Amino acid sequence: MNEKFMNGMLTVAGKISNNRWLSCIRDAFTELMPIIIAGSFCTLFANVVCNTTPGYLSLANLPHMSWLGNFKPLFTAAIYGTMTMMAVSIVILLSMRVADS
Repeated sequence: MNEKFMNGMLTVAGKISNNRWLSCIRDAFTELMPIIIAGSFCTLFANVVCNTTPGYLSLANLPHMSWLGNFKPLFTAAIYGTMTMMAVSIVILLSMRVADS
């Protein structure tokens, strides 16, 4: 039973990996992984560390850590920069991958 399931999954995975369009998307996102990770960390820091909105659990809401709220515009700008760079780069990389295939 387990071997039959594994063989079926390997067949499906093989068909998906041989798909031209999906492999182009996979390769484009793999190349942009450092930008995606940087944007994710900036989002994390902006919302968990530097958020000064009352009622939210954040390091900046602790009594002597309110100075962390000054860094939120920096992280917000980095978020917008990475997302914009990622959107443009994905279009360019997808076009290059599809043209190569």
